[in-house]
Amino acid sequence: MHMFGMGSQDYDLLIFEKVAIEKGQELEWFDHLTDLSDRLKEEDQAIVFLTHSENHDVYHMCKELLVNHPLILPILCLPREKINLKKVMRSGAVDVIELPTAYPDVINTVSEMIEAQQSKRGQAEQVEKDGKVVTICSTKGGVGKTTITSNLAVAMAKKDLKVAILDLDLQFGDVGLFFDLKPRKTLYEWTKEASPSSPIKSYMTSHSSGVDIMCSPIRPEFSEAIHGGHIESVIERLKKEYDWVVIDTPPSLVETDIVALEHSDEIILVTSMDLPTLKNSKLYLETLESIHLKKPVKVVINKKSKIKGINPDIVQQILEQESFEQIPNDEKNVITAVNEGNPVVISTPRAQVSKSIYSLASKLVQLPKEKKKRKLSKV
Repeated sequence: MHMFGMGSQDYDLLIFEKVAIEKGQELEWFDHLTDLSDRLKEEDQAIVFLTHSENHDVYHMCKELLVNHPLILPILCLPREKINLKKVMRSGAVDVIELPTAYPDVINTVSEMIEAQQSKRGQAEQVEKDGKVVTICSTKGGVGKTTITSNLAVAMAKKDLKVAILDLDLQFGDVGLFFDLKPRKTLYEWTKEASPSSPIKSYMTSHSSGVDIMCSPIRPEFSEAIHGGHIESVIERLKKEYDWVVIDTPPSLVETDIVALEHSDEIILVTSMDLPTLKNSKLYLETLESIHLKKPVKVVINKKSKIKGINPDIVQQILEQESFEQIPNDEKNVITAVNEGNPVVISTPRAQVSKSIYSLASKLVQLPKEKKKRKLSKV
């Protein structure tokens, strides 16, 4: 951590210089506030000694520095008669040293401060999440991929998980519509404006269910500015903030979708019980294998119903794997929920379609099922 100083040099600066050397640093001293402020722009964090001077108000100077550099750690160095504890607290200083001072006092103060900052960083790293990613894909529109994405996210959030949706249907994504939300910022703004230190939350649109959504660009042509590198970056950022990231994709395999699949912990292929969709779903699975995406893909049959000539067993034969979940056809409730912008697991939680989605969420997050309480027999 770099060390700087400003103020009167009438006091023994050798003590401060010795402390800096002890901590493997050099002490840089400044006579003017503007010069110090300019230098601090180059540092994320720094310890700043501000010593008493008849030419400036050290308390005011501390406040002014913290306005422009909120991460610095200012230490006020004042004669006993100049120390006002109320002013010290209001200035934002982290500590005060009485002048004249001795080396042990300064080194102890600095050491305690550095240890406290290291402890805070350690705690922050422990709090930082390492979320999981599930990507929902399909080979054609209309199979219910976005319906499953939006409702699965809500079902996960109902389990006290922090959940985000990333809408990667970059040209015609409508996840926001499914929640009746109009985003002020989207993935496009994030790629254009955000820096590594920008809070990703400011680019999310929040829903009352607790789900946060990174919406797709509001104009189809904006999608051309978004590439695979952006997607990799946004996924990694979201994983640090959320327990689960649910990604909605278009019915295609473009670069951005492949990046999402590569960074997924789980891949769900949504299919339906008609031969064209099943044929394309089989081709999709073969394509993933050919590009060496060896992660197991979980098949979800959506809009399950009694159809002559096709049943779940035939679907398994065609795709050569069992379905992970089967979601019944409930056109009335689902369409009403979409038109109202209210996910079906919220609007009709007891419907079979909602129960199936909750089951899908439980399987993914691997929550243990509650044991049924045994009824006591009458004596």
